[in-house]
Amino acid sequence: MKILTLDIGNTRAKAALFERKTEAGKALVGFQPLFQHQNLTDFLSALQSFCAKEKIEVGVFSTVRRLEADFETALSSLGFKWLPFQADAPLPIQTSYQTPHTLGLDRLAGVLGADYLYPNEKVLVVDAGTCITYDLLDRIATEKSQKVGVYRGGSISLGLQMRWNALAHFTAKLPLVSALPLIEAAQKEADFWEKWHLQHIGVDTHSSLVTGVLKGLLGEIGFQIQSYYQKEGIERVLFCGGDTSFFENMAKNSIFASSFPALAQGKLAFSFCYDLLFYGLYHYTCHQIGLPIENPNAL
Repeated sequence: MKILTLDIGNTRAKAALFERKTEAGKALVGFQPLFQHQNLTDFLSALQSFCAKEKIEVGVFSTVRRLEADFETALSSLGFKWLPFQADAPLPIQTSYQTPHTLGLDRLAGVLGADYLYPNEKVLVVDAGTCITYDLLDRIATEKSQKVGVYRGGSISLGLQMRWNALAHFTAKLPLVSALPLIEAAQKEADFWEKWHLQHIGVDTHSSLVTGVLKGLLGEIGFQIQSYYQKEGIERVLFCGGDTSFFENMAKNSIFASSFPALAQGKLAFSFCYDLLFYGLYHYTCHQIGLPIENPNAL
């Protein structure tokens, strides 16, 4: 069975395919990232070409944008059933969020993805994209001694690029800093954070803007993690989102481990999943159509 998942975010629209099959009597789940586009017209064109060659049984899409009616009409013409991803639909976890009609679907998908990948753990999901969100997947014990996931809510903050955009927009003379060169450098240079730590004092306007935003953001992330660990007993921090690679390099650096005492002491696991929202959409779809959840270790 093939399940198509679409994640339409603020910046990019992405697609991925899940395939459930049985080999040698064992159930397996295959995952395949497909394509992504900033322009929805290009995305829809790629989607139509792909679906013409594949036999898709069901699709699900999550969007944080307001889609035109023509887009949804085009989806419905692809020849298979689509499930709208909704916060008020039956979910595989419980939720105590008081305004589900205002809940960002990307936040919910991330929490569902965490529940799928780590079904017995308390997880703080950190989605580093246009905004940075922090969402808590809690656990409660049932009468059968099973741990059930409960989405408790979290926080919404400014993303990396948005902070520099705000500084440039709301001041008369500060220039705009682009996050892209920094993200690319962090991906390519294993010692990126060591070098930045040694040059952490801004010596001109550009470097002052860079170090101001980075120090502020890292301080925020560290405070959030430590707070959720101390007050809620989280066992894992799970990063996702477009800027994940930037923070993955940071979290692996010994310089910053000292900023997260629980991490330095080995009491808190750090994980990174670039495709977490897709796993959440898959988890949601299986629950909606009554498919058993296969062991995520099969991925």
